[in-house]
Amino acid sequence: MAINPTFAGFLEEEPRAAFFGTLGEKGLLDSSSRRKQANDVYDQAMQGFYGKLGEQVLGGEAPTATFTDYLKDFPFT
Repeated sequence: MAINPTFAGFLEEEPRAAFFGTLGEKGLLDSSSRRKQANDVYDQAMQGFYGKLGEQVLGGEAPTATFTDYLKDFPFT
C-alpha cells in the first residue's frame, strides 16, 4: 500500500487510524467480536512499537521507527 505523503504524518500522529485502517483493508473488522479483539491487539501493537523505540534509544540511536512501518511486519492474528 502506498501512503500519500501528504497524510503520512497524520497516521503517525493518530496511530489508531493506521492500525484500524490496516485491519479494515485486510477485512479483519467484519464483526463486533473482531472489533473487540482488535482493541486488545492494538494495545499489544503499541507496546511492541514503544519497545522498539526504547531499544533504539537505549542502543544509542535516534528513535526513527514509525508505527506504520512497524505494522507492516506485525502479525495480525
